[in-house]
This record gives sequence, C-alpha cells and structure tokens, in this order.
Amino acid sequence: MQKHILGIGSGKYHIDPETLDSFIEEARSRCFGSAPEALEMTGEPDLASETETQRVFDEIMALHREYLRHQSFDVLFKLKTRLEEFSVRYHSQVLAAEVLNINRCLPYELRIAWSKDSRIGN
Repeated sequence: MQKHILGIGSGKYHIDPETLDSFIEEARSRCFGSAPEALEMTGEPDLASETETQRVFDEIMALHREYLRHQSFDVLFKLKTRLEEFSVRYHSQVLAAEVLNINRCLPYELRIAWSKDSRIGN
C-alpha cells in the first residue's frame, strides 16, 4: 500500500483515443437524443452543436499535444481544468472519468483547487 501511495503523482498521462471518440458519441447522442423531433423536422443534425463539439475536441487535443511536448504539470493541470469545465458544461461522464485519470498523475498540490481564501479559519 505504501509503495502505491508514493507512486501517485509520478505517472505519465496519455489520453486514450477511445475516450475522445466516446465523448463525440456522447455529445451526438445528447444532441439528437434530446430533441428527435427537431431532427425529424429539419432532416439535418444541429450544425452548431457539431461545430461546438469539434471545437472542444480540438482544444483538448491541442492541450494534450502541448503536454506531450513539455511534460509540464502546469499544462496537465490546465488540461484537467478544461476537461472539468467541459464535463460540467456538457454533462459528460466520459470527460469526468478522464479528469480522475489525470488526477492520478498530478501531485497532490495540483489536484485540489487552492486559493488564499480557501484556507481553514478564514
């Protein structure tokens, strides 16, 4: 157990391509599953939602490529933060699970949101 605890924060993060494919599928099913009558009326998918999903995908991949180049915890933390935001915004369980995977690779200090106002006793 002690060896496992000491290993936390020292792992290298690699995004699983299937994770992003799952997010795309999750987003598509959410867009089309929530309003099937809209799809029936127009006969076309919601292009705004498709464009937004692609923008999110591109941003995630850009941050991941930057992390792979520099292996910086700051970049990994930024990726984690963006994934958290997207997870909440799009109600994505796939992205929430990926945030947990990233947390395993971060040192403890970067896993939690910290500010001067969050100290005990304030």
